[in-house]
Amino acid sequence: MALLCLFKCAHALLKRENKILENKVAERTKELAEKNTDITSSIEYAKRIQEVILPAKDQIFSKFNNAFILYKPKDIVSGDFYWYGNKNGFKIFAVVDCTGHGVPGAFMSMIGHNIFESGGN
Repeated sequence: MALLCLFKCAHALLKRENKILENKVAERTKELAEKNTDITSSIEYAKRIQEVILPAKDQIFSKFNNAFILYKPKDIVSGDFYWYGNKNGFKIFAVVDCTGHGVPGAFMSMIGHNIFESGGN
């Protein structure tokens, strides 16, 4: 009889501890989901900023016959970009793949774009 009582008490204690752990897991999962949403929103905003530095497609298509642009970053933001400019009467078009993917690559692409815009100075 005492063994049965001990078993029931241990079982009740385990159920209570399981419930506490399940609640903690649910709480942490919710926190992670919120942080993931915040981070993804921030990176999506960075994507819009990164897209602004790209030359307008119409600008390129009006200068280069039979041109096409295939821009498919691996991540939301990337180290890849293209650039167009004129210098001393020359049309200059660059396709650049900076080291890194994602956010580090995006930082590198912004630096690379600024170098092109400054004329390499």
